[in-house]
Amino acid sequence: MAEFESVEMIQEILQWDTELFLYLNNLGQPWLDKLMVLFSEIWVWIPLYMGVAYLFFKKFGLQDALFFTALCVVGILITDQGSVQLFKEVFKRPRPCQEEELMSQMRFLASHCGLYGFISSHAANTFGFAVLAGGILKPILPKAKMWLLIWAAVVSYSRIYLGVHYPLDIICGALFGSLVGMMLLRFVERKRRMASVNQNQQPL
Repeated sequence: MAEFESVEMIQEILQWDTELFLYLNNLGQPWLDKLMVLFSEIWVWIPLYMGVAYLFFKKFGLQDALFFTALCVVGILITDQGSVQLFKEVFKRPRPCQEEELMSQMRFLASHCGLYGFISSHAANTFGFAVLAGGILKPILPKAKMWLLIWAAVVSYSRIYLGVHYPLDIICGALFGSLVGMMLLRFVERKRRMASVNQNQQPL
């Protein structure tokens, strides 16, 4: 009985997820289509990543900047590969654009449709980067994390808009990415504590 109830609950969640996807996806407007397609492209945001790296080098010095930049690269590798190996290849949930019964009800604007969608790599990568980079920049730019999270949310929503991800793919991808970002941020905090201790121990 408990197993049957669990299956029924999962089916209800997936049904809710599908209904929410159709609602959000169909909110799209022709004047916004090209912008959302652009937001979803990875190469478009290369200047943003480069800008963050530039701030690292300008504000924290060469050694720390290299460490922070490397940490962000590692973070993206973890969220990108983790979203595939730990989720997509395990749960194998088809993307909405792979469901024939949904195609007549949705707006599909992407150039192609991948096979599995849970979880969203876009959401994992952008939220992981936003949490980590935002945390690193907090001492010099307190609002950086907020703006980076807004950016991550817009990029993630574009995946629903284009018809390639369900909301649950986005939510879980964002949670996974944020968790990775927070875990890596501990290395930054530890480095800063050690630097503070060393500075206080210097002879007067």
